[in-house]
Formats: sequence, structure tokens, C-alpha cells
Amino acid sequence: MSHPPAHIAPLPSAILNSLQSSTSNANNSFAANLTPSETKSMETLLESQALPSSTTQVISNPHQTQRAKMQNVPAFLNKLYNMVEDPGSDDLIRWATDGTSFIVARHVDFAKRVLPRFFKHSNFSSFVRQLNMYGFHKVPHLQQGVLQADDESEQWEFSNPHFQRNQPDLLLLVTRKKGRDSDEKEHGN
Repeated sequence: MSHPPAHIAPLPSAILNSLQSSTSNANNSFAANLTPSETKSMETLLESQALPSSTTQVISNPHQTQRAKMQNVPAFLNKLYNMVEDPGSDDLIRWATDGTSFIVARHVDFAKRVLPRFFKHSNFSSFVRQLNMYGFHKVPHLQQGVLQADDESEQWEFSNPHFQRNQPDLLLLVTRKKGRDSDEKEHGN
């Protein structure tokens, strides 16, 4: 078993140019054949050479790249996205058919069973307040021409234009609303 050298020498410019040009090639078989330790070594090499991040993303695991993008997203949005994506809780929270909103069914059960897995509380009202703070809106549902009543069996649907199925990169565009106090301070200056 070989060990990586203690000092990593700079890559020759021919190799650097080859790696940089390979980033535009979506079928990069070189990166696909690397073992996890080789991938890590290559990432370290690339970081030390100060290459653009897109080069690193081609070589790194797609799940690692997605995780890195999600690191810049507020914790609430990461948890919400993971909650909606979790197939184990589809009976209580899931994407709407078109993937542009999500549905919470049986919100009392949802608060008891799902919220505590992701948050330090089981308060549905607090969850809805957080959604509103991030620009989510409740989608009204009509039943026989009358708005449905808020009972325990009601389905709550929430949408935000930047919260969509299979598009976690859009989460960076979801912004938290400023509070009234900060708005007043800005207008006062």
C-alpha cells in the first residue's frame, strides 16, 4: 500500500491545463474511475494549485458538490428540503405533484412525528412562522366553492418560487425577510 508523499509538488502546467480543459467534458471518465482516497488526494492537489472551483467539482463526488452548495443555505431551508425529500415521511409531508410546492397532511401528526426529527420542537405554528419568514405562502384550497376549514385532517400546501423538487441549488435564492425593527432602523438612518 503506497502512502502519499509528505510534500505535494506543484503540478506541471501541461497537467494543469489538461485538468482545466477536462472540466468542460461532462463525460470525464478519469474522475469516475478514482477511488475515494484518490479523489481526496486530487482535491487536495487542485486546491493547492488554486484552480477554479468548477475543476474541483468535476472530480469530486456529485453528492459532495451538492452538500457544499447547501452549506451556504440557512439551516432551516436545508432541514425543510431534506424533510420534504424524505420518502419515509411522505404520508405527512411530500412534494406536490408538479414539484413547485409541498404538502403537509395531518399537521398534528406531522408536528408530533416529523418536526422533532429535524428541529428542537414539535410546534407546527412555529414551523409555519419560519416558513412565512422565508417567503413561503400557504396555497388556498377550495372545496365545493368554499375555502376549507382549518381542522386536523386539512392538507396545508406551501410554495416559494425558489423551493422546487430536484433543484436544491435554488435554495440560495430563498431569502429571509427582514424584521420590522430592522426596517425601521434602515428608514431612520
